Amino acid sequence: MASNVETGGYQPDRYIARSWALLTSEKGWWKPVLICMAASFVPIVGPLAVLGYALEWSRRVAWGSTEGPSRHVKVGELIRSGWRGVVVAGGWTLASMVVSNILGNVPYMGELLDFVWSVFGILLGMVFMAAAVRATIYQDFKAGYRVKTLYQMTAEDPRGLLRVWLIQLAAYIVDFVASMAIIVPTIVSSLSWIVRLFEYVENYSSYYSYGVGDSYVLEIVAALIGRFGPAIVLAILVAIAVEVFSKLLMYAGLGLWMRRFDVDKWGKEEDPLPERAITAKAEASEAAAPVAPIEPEPVAPEPEAPEPIEPAEPAEQQVVADEPVADADDEPPVPGADEEPETPAEEEEEIVAVEPVAVALPAEPAPAASAADAQSPTETDTPSA
Repeated sequence: MASNVETGGYQPDRYIARSWALLTSEKGWWKPVLICMAASFVPIVGPLAVLGYALEWSRRVAWGSTEGPSRHVKVGELIRSGWRGVVVAGGWTLASMVVSNILGNVPYMGELLDFVWSVFGILLGMVFMAAAVRATIYQDFKAGYRVKTLYQMTAEDPRGLLRVWLIQLAAYIVDFVASMAIIVPTIVSSLSWIVRLFEYVENYSSYYSYGVGDSYVLEIVAALIGRFGPAIVLAILVAIAVEVFSKLLMYAGLGLWMRRFDVDKWGKEEDPLPERAITAKAEASEAAAPVAPIEPEPVAPEPEAPEPIEPAEPAEQQVVADEPVADADDEPPVPGADEEPETPAEEEEEIVAVEPVAVALPAEPAPAASAADAQSPTETDTPSA
């Protein structure tokens, strides 16, 4: 399904639209959703696998992936990821419940403090989900319990977390409206039947004293199920569908939110956030601050001497090795994992053939004439008579 929503990089808003664009970016996107809905009916293991599926997708989105949920998964890995997310988010939830119980027992102010904590719990719930995503990124439980790092991330952009929470709020509204659209018409159409049921209960209420109470109750329950059973089943299916959609969209939104913190630059799980991620908000606020334009004073241009034009030298031809392209199906690496050092490619040696050049030998100096040869006449003298 084509979409004009930009899903690459980090943006501080539009989490609902971007998450939906990611979910529906591929053809047949509804098939994984139906599989997750069917898996939700499997006790214990099914919900863990669905949660792990959402967490693994959030991990890929945080690394910058613009693809939808993966079609090639291993159920065992999904269950482990879901269990890791439950341990991390569940542990933080238990700690929050303990704090709520302590505040609720404060004399004179317990109810007020408990209410304030419950309102603050909206943000805390999103922080707990972000902790589960961080533990999934590192594939380690301890990464989800780093209080300092989680505090830095939350303090950096709490509004972003609340924007992601709007996905859950929208899911609650959709679920409520859909349930009312199913149940209310069923109740209205059954008003006369409900009146007869009350009359039946009133007329035969004396049967309780004769030991037929159990069969009487079962008969009423069976009548209610037969009358309202289809509507209840349909409402449950709608609730599960909305739950699966909201879970996938929320964790995709958390992945988009985590792009702010440069996941590719994270070190070990105990290391703090990169410096660039910490100062990103300050730089963004400075860049967004309005600055009044100052009109420059007119300055007469000074004549400049023309610069001599140098002849362009031929550029040396450079051979660039093709970089390997990452496969779309490759799993994102775990930050801080030990990696083998890359071996630099050997440079090709250019062999230049040098031909010998014939060089003339220097001429030898002529031997110096002897003294006797210098005094001898050049011509033979004739002896006198």
